[in-house]
Amino acid sequence: MKRGFALSWLLAWATFVHAAPEISEAPGWLHVNGYTHHFDAPGANDRLFGLGFTWYVRRFSTPVVAWEGDVFQDSACKLSGYLGQSWAFPTTFGNFGATGALMYHRNFVTQTRWRVLPVVLPFWETHGSRMKLRVYYIPPVRSRHDHQVTVQVLLPFSRLPGRSTRK
Repeated sequence: MKRGFALSWLLAWATFVHAAPEISEAPGWLHVNGYTHHFDAPGANDRLFGLGFTWYVRRFSTPVVAWEGDVFQDSACKLSGYLGQSWAFPTTFGNFGATGALMYHRNFVTQTRWRVLPVVLPFWETHGSRMKLRVYYIPPVRSRHDHQVTVQVLLPFSRLPGRSTRK
């Protein structure tokens, strides 16, 4: 009985993940960074303004692969940024994924003198052809003050020739 239950959940998960055939008609998206909620850092800057991009390498099948990059002001209004790759799984409830990147942050000086560390940040984003909303979860790995959720607005800046997103 337990085996049948586990198999049913596996089948449901596979159906859930493969429900959306294409993540985006536009291969390029502009990130507009804005609000961040810090769970345990009173007085930290919640307005982490910045810009970035997503460039989809593979928009079909699972996982969907993209190059990612962002430059933004951190919680102390200092320059930070990352460059890496994301893997997303399209579902009927949005896209779930993670971005693996090298991140520059002034607070990383206690771990490395170059202030660059590898990071893996899980995210969820909405579906959309003209705009998407992405929410990153930043776990408290180095310090409890790192615990936060950040929001990005994604706007398409590149479309494939001969394709229109208007329906």
